[in-house]
Amino acid sequence: MADLPELTAQQQAAAVDRAADSLALTRGAGCGKTLVLARRFTTLLMSSAAAGGEGDPFERFVALTFTEKAAQEMLARVRAVLLDALAASVDDADRQRLAGWIADLPSAHISTIHSFCAAVLRRHAVEAGVDPNFAVLADELVAAQMLREAASDAVLAAAEAGDEAVGELIATADLPRVVEDVEFLLERRIGWRPAEYAAGGAIVARWRRRAAEVRGERLAALAADESLRDEFN
Repeated sequence: MADLPELTAQQQAAAVDRAADSLALTRGAGCGKTLVLARRFTTLLMSSAAAGGEGDPFERFVALTFTEKAAQEMLARVRAVLLDALAASVDDADRQRLAGWIADLPSAHISTIHSFCAAVLRRHAVEAGVDPNFAVLADELVAAQMLREAASDAVLAAAEAGDEAVGELIATADLPRVVEDVEFLLERRIGWRPAEYAAGGAIVARWRRRAAEVRGERLAALAADESLRDEFN
């Protein structure tokens, strides 16, 4: 049998006893979330077979992660659970089904979110209006370069179109600084809270408070710098 970690009572409840329920796992790194999700996946897989589900069971279940490393770890966990079940089974039909699942495991929908979305888009490329030969941009350096080019093109296009606000920004600060600010906003476009930018006066007041805080921090750092103190003395 595979050397599987023993589940705690909470993990057993989430992975097996309540596998059919909607749950949110809110634990820190290294607390066994991937193990629980893998056990939930296999529990649902086996429950589907026991209920007489027809067709490819892997087509009915999806397990998504944020990173390729987590996806590979989950795939390995699922394989280990299935191998353990195969070793423990004495029923020929059950062993044949488990062996088939293990062989077909590479086709299971256990992947990162972007990999799963890419597979769906390629399957329905005509309906989505995309080239099925597209590639997922995973290189951070290339992504950063493309972001800067897109921000620069957008700022220049707005300036050429006579956008007064953009013209004032470029007149006040140089073009690279404006492009850098656009990049900054783009990277944080999901995390911003609209309520914080609803009133102009509140924004200015918040910025002034922050400016005073930063000024105090910088002055304190300068005052603590012994080399500067010696130079002025």
